[in-house]
Amino acid sequence: ELHVEQGPLLESYHIPIGVVRAVVGIASYWVAFLGQANHAGTTPMNMRRDALSGAVEFHRRINDWIQLNPGGVVTVGDMDVNPGAFNIVPGRVRLALEFRHSKAAALKKMASSFLDIGKAVAKEMGLVFTAERISWDAPVSLSEDIVDIIRQEADVLGYAYRLMDSGAGHDAQILAQKIKAGMIFVPSIAGKSHCPEEKSHWRDIEKGAQLLLNSTVRLMME
Repeated sequence: ELHVEQGPLLESYHIPIGVVRAVVGIASYWVAFLGQANHAGTTPMNMRRDALSGAVEFHRRINDWIQLNPGGVVTVGDMDVNPGAFNIVPGRVRLALEFRHSKAAALKKMASSFLDIGKAVAKEMGLVFTAERISWDAPVSLSEDIVDIIRQEADVLGYAYRLMDSGAGHDAQILAQKIKAGMIFVPSIAGKSHCPEEKSHWRDIEKGAQLLLNSTVRLMME
C-alpha cells in the first residue's frame, strides 16, 4: 500500500520514503472522575471535591508517564464537564482517552499504567474514578519479506528511506492478518492529514509510485 505518512517525520528528516514495518495498536476508553457539585462561591477550596481538578491532574500525569516511557502516544481528545456553569464546582468530568503503540505488550502496559494513575489521582483527591473500554485494536507487524524487498528496490533506485512504524491505521494492517502485506510512505507537508491543508510534493509521490511499481514487479518474480 502506498500512502502519505500523515505525520511530520519524513519531512523533518528530508527523507522521501518511509518503509513501514508495523502499524500501531489503538486503544480507546471513556474515563470519568466523579466528585461533588457545589456552590462555587460558598465552598472553600480545601473542602471541594472538584472533578475537573482530578481530570487535569490525570492528564498531566499520563503525559509525564509517556515522556518517561517513550515509544507510544497518548491523547485526551474530548473533555465533558458537568454541570458546566460559571458558579458550580464541577461534579463530573468525562474524558476521551486514546493511546497507541506498535508493540502489544507495551500497549497493555500503557492501559494498566493509565488506569492505575486514574485510581491514584481519585484516591488522593477524594474522587471516584471509572473507566470503560471502547475499542482495542492490536498492533500488526508487516511482512519482513516485503519490507526487505521494498528496502532493496529503494537502494536500487537511489532513494533515501527511513524504516518506521505507522502511527495511523491502514488497510494494510487488516490485510496483514491474512496475507503478506507491506507499506510505503511519502512525506506529508507539515504533517497535515485529514484536513484541507493535507498535501504532498509531486516529486515525493512520483518516487513512492515508482518504488511501489518496482517492488510489485519484484514480488511477481519471486
